[in-house]
Amino acid sequence: RDMALWKGETTSDTLRLNLDTYRYATDLLGGFVQEVQGGPLAKTTLVAATGDHNVRSFGMYAESSRRYLMRQVPFVIWGDSLTCGNQQSLPASHRDMFTTLLPLAGVQGPYVNSGRNLLLPAAEQPDPFNAPRAMFFTGDVRNAQGMWQLGHKNTFVCTSASAAPPQTSCQFNALDDQQERARYALLDWNVRSSLKK
Repeated sequence: RDMALWKGETTSDTLRLNLDTYRYATDLLGGFVQEVQGGPLAKTTLVAATGDHNVRSFGMYAESSRRYLMRQVPFVIWGDSLTCGNQQSLPASHRDMFTTLLPLAGVQGPYVNSGRNLLLPAAEQPDPFNAPRAMFFTGDVRNAQGMWQLGHKNTFVCTSASAAPPQTSCQFNALDDQQERARYALLDWNVRSSLKK
C-alpha cells in the first residue's frame, strides 16, 4: 500500500467522533491514575497504559514528514519514584513494553527479551536487535531521523519528530536498513516456523 496517497481522516462526521472518543478515554484514564496516586496503594502500584494508532493525529498525514504519526501509539507508565531517561523521544515499539515493565514488577527470571528497557539510559552503541527503531508489518521503518520502506533508499523522509543530535544530518542510514531487513526476515521466519508446529 502506498500510504502517501492517503491524506488522513479530514471529514467532521468521523473526525469529531474519534476526537470525542479520545477525550473520553483519556479523561477516564486520568481519573483512574489520580485515584490510584491519591490512594493507600500509591507507593506500591504501577499503572501502564497504551493506546491505538492514529486517534490523536487524524488528518495530519498529508505532509510526508508527519507520516510517522500514523504509527505512533502512546505508552505511559505511572509509579512511585519513576523517572524517564533519555529515550523519551526515541522511536520504540511494542517489543520494548514488557522489557520495560517486567523489571518494575520485580520479574527477574528468564524471559524472551526482544526489546530494550525504555527507562534506562540509551546505549551509546546499541546492539542491532535493540537499536532505537520501530518496524511495522508493512515494511516501514522509523529511526530517530526519519522513515522509509525497507530496502528502498529513495523512500526515506526526514520526520519532524527527529530526536537525533543537532550535529547529525538527516539522511538515509544503510546500516539501519540492513539490520532492519535482517530483523524483518528473522521475525517472518519465526512466525512461519511456529505455524508449522
